[in-house]
Amino acid sequence: MHMLVCCRSAWDDVIPINDNILKELKFWYFECESLSFQRIVPINRIPQRVIFTDASQYAGAGFIMNDNKIVHFMFDGHERSKSSTWRELKTVEKNISSFKSDLTGKFVKLYTDNQNVVQIVKKDQWKQFECYANDSRFASIIRDLPSFVESSRSNSTIKKYKCYFKKFEKWCVSCSLECLPATTTTISMYIGGLIQQGSSVAILDASFYSIKWFHDFNFKHNPCSDKFLGLIYEGGRRLLSKPINKKEPITPDILRKIVLKFGDHNNLKKLRVVVLFLLGFSGFLRYSELANIKMNNIEFQVSHVKIRIDKSKTDLYRRGNSVVIAATELFKDLTFSYCPNYFEQLYTYYGFNFGHYVPLVFAFLLSKSEEIYTVLINMIFS
Repeated sequence: MHMLVCCRSAWDDVIPINDNILKELKFWYFECESLSFQRIVPINRIPQRVIFTDASQYAGAGFIMNDNKIVHFMFDGHERSKSSTWRELKTVEKNISSFKSDLTGKFVKLYTDNQNVVQIVKKDQWKQFECYANDSRFASIIRDLPSFVESSRSNSTIKKYKCYFKKFEKWCVSCSLECLPATTTTISMYIGGLIQQGSSVAILDASFYSIKWFHDFNFKHNPCSDKFLGLIYEGGRRLLSKPINKKEPITPDILRKIVLKFGDHNNLKKLRVVVLFLLGFSGFLRYSELANIKMNNIEFQVSHVKIRIDKSKTDLYRRGNSVVIAATELFKDLTFSYCPNYFEQLYTYYGFNFGHYVPLVFAFLLSKSEEIYTVLINMIFS
């Protein structure tokens, strides 16, 4: 039966029924009830109307399944010069407007052989560019626009948004709800569920902003801008917020103890600990900034050391930044001190005679069993 349907020359061809087909149909008619039942599509998501559309260079047509109503029309000269995707979209528009009375208030499924049309119909943010997609002057620009939009956030943020939106999408599927575009009601119930479960503020923030991001990316109207939804989100943050338990700050006295314990000139592993703490303290540097410093980023002077920071969390536009750390008077006299420049020069002298692109802080031993933070804490308090 399937082969006969696939081999027909036109969609409205009559299919000849022979004895083999009758035997196959009878088999499934009597045996279907014995199969284990499992609903593939939720009952409330089964389409009430199914439309098939198609368009050629000269004309477009469409019909509603199980109905005798058909729409067909011809394209004028100007419309024929448009792209095939544009003509397919025009066909969809004319079919929907012609069948308006039959489709109002019903769940409709659209079938077309151009998948771009389906995506454009679903994602109205990009419809405005469709008519320029086949223009050689703009095609490459339009093709790169999605990557430009994604570049407005860091790669780690985009990765996090995708992860949390997949959780929202999975929840919507289990509840037979639409996730993209989602309604304000759907998002409110999802956010409300997270609040009821006692999720952390970080999870609540990531979930809300991931949904907001995907709707900003695909649609002109964003349900996350709704004031009522905003009140639910802010209320959840207040209910789920916990007192911040700040760690005790590092004081100069702690740094002196670290230098006295690990300031061994002949032990590169211990010097690394000293350099990490002294540079981080004196340069106000995050660990991510320290870990990305390379030898060619460091410039030693008599009175100071200049470190170029290529990438920083606060440097959103990647302009780069330089940190200048002054030398102490003791270091200028070439005597032992707590100056970070002194230990940094010792560290680089003993460990970096083999390349300018080597990281300042590197692992002596790679291990998945312990994180560097744990290793440092254990070394300091041992």
